[in-house]
Amino acid sequence: MLRGINPGFQDRRITIQQNTAVQNSDGQPIEGWSDLYANVPAKRIYGSGGEKEDSGQLVPHQLADYEIRYASSITTNCRVVEAGQVYEVLSVQEIGRRQGLLLKCKWVGNGS
Repeated sequence: MLRGINPGFQDRRITIQQNTAVQNSDGQPIEGWSDLYANVPAKRIYGSGGEKEDSGQLVPHQLADYEIRYASSITTNCRVVEAGQVYEVLSVQEIGRRQGLLLKCKWVGNGS
C-alpha cells in the first residue's frame, strides 16, 4: 500500500530555491539562488546529526528530510531554506503516484 501526504503534519513553512547563474557588476557569471517556491507547507523529520572532522576541525553535521506536495521541477540542484537555515537537497523521492516528495537534505549553514 502506498502512503500519501497527510497535510495535518505539515507544520513547517519552507522556501525552495534553485541554483541560477547571475552576473556581478563586472559582467562575470557567478552562482546565485532564486526562489522557486515560497511558503511551502512541509513536514520535517530529523535524521542523524553530530560532528565530523573536516580539514582537522570538527564541523556540525545534521541530516533532515522534508515531506512536501509533489512538484516536478524540484531536483538536487535545489536547496531548502527554513527559518534562515539552509539545507542542500541530496535526493528527491516521489511519494505515492505524484502525491508528494521526500527531500533528503543536509544542513549547510545559516543565511542566504
